[in-house]
Amino acid sequence: MKNYLKILFVLAAVGALFTGYLSWTVYFTGICGFNEPCPFFLGYPACYVDFAIFLVLLVIAALGWKGVIPMKNTYQASMLFAALGTLFSGRIGIAQLLYSKVNYPLDVSTCLYGLLFYIAVLWVSAKAMRGSGE
Repeated sequence: MKNYLKILFVLAAVGALFTGYLSWTVYFTGICGFNEPCPFFLGYPACYVDFAIFLVLLVIAALGWKGVIPMKNTYQASMLFAALGTLFSGRIGIAQLLYSKVNYPLDVSTCLYGLLFYIAVLWVSAKAMRGSGE
């Protein structure tokens, strides 16, 4: 199970670094990272929400690794927050893809890159939970 926690930690850390960079860029420059349109959620850039979700996933991984929370709760919490992130990033990213006429610098919006990390967390967590028999 330590391998699962390492993978979860790395996925959450990379997601937090990526969305943290995007959040930092928009906060300090007023321009979304990679010069793409900046989607908003409740008046704030969407990358702020993604950054918060990835930070929660990072904390879950760290607490699970230290044994502070039981593995069953680690699986459940990581799947819950990854599912929330998937819905959030998926909805915004797909809307951008379908309705935006912008050529994105990375070929797709950064929200869809976040979506890939959330799906990876879901997959790894579900596989680990199934393998543990819990």
